[in-house]
Amino acid sequence: MKASKLLIAGGLALLLCLSGCGLVDNLQTFKENDGAADQDSEQPQVIVDDDLQSDAQDEDTMTAPLPGRGQSGQQDAADSVPDAAADNSETHQVTLYFANEEGRLEAEQRMIPKQEGLARATVNQLISGPHDESLLPTLPAATILEDINISGGVCTVDFSSELLSDLPDDQQKQKLALYSIVNTLTQFDSVDEVRLLVNGQALDSFGGVDVSAAVAPQTW
Repeated sequence: MKASKLLIAGGLALLLCLSGCGLVDNLQTFKENDGAADQDSEQPQVIVDDDLQSDAQDEDTMTAPLPGRGQSGQQDAADSVPDAAADNSETHQVTLYFANEEGRLEAEQRMIPKQEGLARATVNQLISGPHDESLLPTLPAATILEDINISGGVCTVDFSSELLSDLPDDQQKQKLALYSIVNTLTQFDSVDEVRLLVNGQALDSFGGVDVSAAVAPQTW
């Protein structure tokens, strides 16, 4: 009887020992798995969505400034505003004096672009000759206006030598040439008289008129 009890007790002890070892192993495995899970939870996972990444790149492209535009994407003011200096649509009427068939001066009205140096432009129009076919030019076409300036009511004009060399040696035609210049320039409020130079040199007379000093306009 005692032997049977000892055998049963020993079996129970062996069973408990084996069960305890398995429990310890399971507990150890559980702890290791739980520790690994804690480490994974401490490091945040980064999920890259290809569609979201593509959308972000598209948005950067849309907001980037375009060439020739500002940061706002609007066209620079310099590109949208036309250059005012290139606009020659505004004109000014000037009076030019040419010779008629009777050998007298006759006025021709002409519209020219409004500009700085209007007196210079007007003299160059005089050199270019009349538009009216009934009128005759008074200055040789090869004449060049070298310089022009206005001071104290006197306009000093300096012509190239063609004014003398290409003009007929005729006192009447020289007088017409002189007063076509004088009468044309004195239409401007700032000009009362005209002083004539050729190649920078003053003349004593031109067309029988004393031109050593400034000349006033004359109607004849």
